[in-house]
Amino acid sequence: MSHVRKVRIAALLLTATLVVSPAAAYADHESDPATDTTLPPTTGGAPAVTPTPAPVVVVRAYATSPERVTVGSAFDLTLTLYNATNRRADNVVVSLGQAAAGATATPAGLAVLGTGNAKYLGTLKGQKEASVAFRVMVPPGTTPGALTVPVTVSFEHQNARQEVAYTIGVLAERDAVLTLVSAELPDSVMVGETFDASFEIGNASGYALSGVVMSVEAEGAAITDGTLFLGSMDAATTEAIDVTVTPEKPGPLEVTVMVKYRDDFGREQTFSDTRTVQVDDAPEVGPVDGEVEQPAEERDGGNWFVRFIRALFGLGS
Repeated sequence: MSHVRKVRIAALLLTATLVVSPAAAYADHESDPATDTTLPPTTGGAPAVTPTPAPVVVVRAYATSPERVTVGSAFDLTLTLYNATNRRADNVVVSLGQAAAGATATPAGLAVLGTGNAKYLGTLKGQKEASVAFRVMVPPGTTPGALTVPVTVSFEHQNARQEVAYTIGVLAERDAVLTLVSAELPDSVMVGETFDASFEIGNASGYALSGVVMSVEAEGAAITDGTLFLGSMDAATTEAIDVTVTPEKPGPLEVTVMVKYRDDFGREQTFSDTRTVQVDDAPEVGPVDGEVEQPAEERDGGNWFVRFIRALFGLGS
């Protein structure tokens, strides 16, 4: 009986070995990368293709014409785009502003004139640049300063639409409207004759000016009380300056009134206007009344010798 029992135990161990060995072999095969035969995922029987990176299209530069942008005036805004990669960007579209879902993009602080806010640029090859221009205006009433304008660049690459947003800054300024309301001064004077001059300046701007100084200048004349410091000048008001002028030489005398003030960015600006006064020579002083000047011949007593000497030295006969 013991022999039969040993035979049965050996048979059970052999059966267990046959059951465990295939699983262990499969586990060893999985852990060995050299024997890994797993195939990459396929679509329709073809290997999957990894898409190449999209082109990098940037706003390389921008310029305004005229260079100085003022509120209420139209100007040209030119954007220069650059493809920084070797890959081509197709159907490039440049627009001012960034649209919300289902809405039309509008550039902040700018009004597009003549056309819409989007321009079609077409194909932009790698390492190339191209420009697109918009006719725009800073609407009247806009607060002067740096306007942040969104720019959206969209293009296609491998049948996929790409969109990139940028921002540019446009400095908008405004000009004060000053005018010469009146100027009181004579049409003509004589050299050395002092005269009064008065100028009245109006601020027709819609805002007050700061750092205002009024002055009167005239080259070739002496000015008295020629500078007036006002500090500020409210909108729709006038200010006057009165001076005395003494011409120092004959000829046209240009008398200029100037107003200097600070703009919104602290820079000094100047308004001026000129009026002309004719300055004549002073008349020669004649003989005193009651005295009759004697002819030279009678003063010399009719002496022919004196007349000869005067003629010889060019002193008259």
